[in-house]
Amino acid sequence: MPGPVMSLTRFAKPLTVIALTAALARIAQALHWLPALERLWHALGGSAGPDQATPPHRDTQMSEEDALAVLGLGPGASADEIRAAHRRLMQKLHPDRGGSAYLAAKINAAKTRLLGA
Repeated sequence: MPGPVMSLTRFAKPLTVIALTAALARIAQALHWLPALERLWHALGGSAGPDQATPPHRDTQMSEEDALAVLGLGPGASADEIRAAHRRLMQKLHPDRGGSAYLAAKINAAKTRLLGA
C-alpha cells in the first residue's frame, strides 16, 4: 500500500502542468498587448533606455500630436474615431481592470484635448 507521500507526488505533476499552462496563457495575453503599450509609453514621453533622460511625466499641456499618438490615431481623426479609441484603451488600461491610473489619466487628457470637452 503506497504511503501518503507517494500518493501526493502522483498528483503533483499534473497540477504543475496545469498551473504552468495557465501561466503561459497569461504571459501570451500580456505579450499580445506589449507593442501597443510600448507605443503608448513612448507617446507619453517614456524613455527608451538608460541613455535617454526624458522623464515619463510631463507638466506641460498635451499637444494635439501627442494626444493623437496616445490614442493611436492619425491626423484628421473624426470625433467618433477619437471616442472609439478612447473607449477601447480605457477598457484595457483602466485602473479597475488592473491598469495604471497614470495611463488612464493620459488617455482621458488626450480625449479632452482632441474633443475639447
